[in-house]
Amino acid sequence: MISALRTSVLFILIMTLITGVFYPVTVMLVGQGLFKYKTNGSLIMRDDEIIGSELIGQKFTQRGYFYSRPSYAGDRHDGKIPVDLVTASASGLDPHISVAAAYYQIPRIARDRKIPGKKVMELIDRNTEKRLLWIFGEDRVNVLLLNLRLDDMMRGNDKVRYEK
Repeated sequence: MISALRTSVLFILIMTLITGVFYPVTVMLVGQGLFKYKTNGSLIMRDDEIIGSELIGQKFTQRGYFYSRPSYAGDRHDGKIPVDLVTASASGLDPHISVAAAYYQIPRIARDRKIPGKKVMELIDRNTEKRLLWIFGEDRVNVLLLNLRLDDMMRGNDKVRYEK
């Protein structure tokens, strides 16, 4: 009886060390070594200041900015509005909108920023992320990155790269 108890306790301690210490530390070290940007949350920095994450949607309410997906469905849905502008993503954290949703916002952005709609469309096209392996998902636009690049374009600095 004591021998079985001793074996069970020893097994629990060994498994705790393997699954609770060695494995997590190994995964963290590999992640930091090979995928540092992603492991640290895909943080976007400008002038040594964190301005957001590429992976988490952020709410933009100021005029002249692209709006992201809402956290709840809107009151107005007349069939002309792209569905992702009036419905939340499954997690509520999706940082992307469809290209159709970005195009839908062109007239408002152009009017608020006093720039030609064609320039806004070109900006969207340059910042569109294509489907994974050309077959999975849909083309999409990261709202935070698009708004940052919109600001850069307005400042005449269209070549800014953000730290990764």
